[in-house]
Amino acid sequence: MTDNTRGRTRRTLQRAGALGAVLALSTVAWASPALAGGMSQSTAQALNATLLGGTVASTGTSAAKNDGTQPLVTKTFTSQIAVLPGQGVANTGAVSQTANASNVATSSACAGLVGSGGALTIGNDGSCSLAGATAPLLVNLGTATLNGISLPVNLRLAATAIYSQCTAGPSGAGPYSASSTLAGVRLLATTAGTLGLPGLNLDIPINIGSPIELGVLAPLLKVAINQTSAVGPTSSATALSITAIGGGLANVTIGKVTCGENATVSDIPMVPLKGAGVAGLTALVIGAGYLTLRRRTTSLA
Repeated sequence: MTDNTRGRTRRTLQRAGALGAVLALSTVAWASPALAGGMSQSTAQALNATLLGGTVASTGTSAAKNDGTQPLVTKTFTSQIAVLPGQGVANTGAVSQTANASNVATSSACAGLVGSGGALTIGNDGSCSLAGATAPLLVNLGTATLNGISLPVNLRLAATAIYSQCTAGPSGAGPYSASSTLAGVRLLATTAGTLGLPGLNLDIPINIGSPIELGVLAPLLKVAINQTSAVGPTSSATALSITAIGGGLANVTIGKVTCGENATVSDIPMVPLKGAGVAGLTALVIGAGYLTLRRRTTSLA
């Protein structure tokens, strides 16, 4: 064997040996966890309204669930508000709801009513924003009847936007957040005249941080705004709920969202543990082959 041939053989074996050494040293690293994963979930519902126990308007619930195998799961629904059954007054505006669930144990949701042409979107940080609204919304909640007799309250809702949002991190770690936005909200209530007395037409402003004065409707209506919880392991918010006569007449919920419970799962190894033995054996064979061939090459030199 010539010196040039011996040199090329030696260099080839050195490279093979170096590769074998790297494989042998990294086998344990391959078998150990390298990628973190997580499970998450959230729900969003823009509108649910019942009269006399029957549902008259509902957007259903958008529910996002991620078992950690997908980067992001998104469930969304946006639509113009339709005329409620049995009502002659057209509604304006849109319903919008979005729920997100990531594979790193974080989730977010946003839902509510917005002006015509509008939609709610969720940013990368989980924040909710309104875009595209061109006109105020008006929801006619109608006048209920029982055995052909009109019950005394007719409800309408006017606003620029009514929506809630939430975010949640891994269980026990967070962070958690929940909030509501009510812009230009007014409850328009008309009561029927009785016993020769005229009916009432009321325009009641509803804004976060302001007291709600229901006046003569106080025994009939219960209005709750910005109901939130962000103590973990879940967060939730409801922008607005209206209950008439204990819910027996009407029950309206607008902008209801939940985030969590989310959980961090066991880390995912780059090479499955059941394959670590094969990887280690392969690395050892390469290393042993290198040492044997090197000794032979040295003896030939």
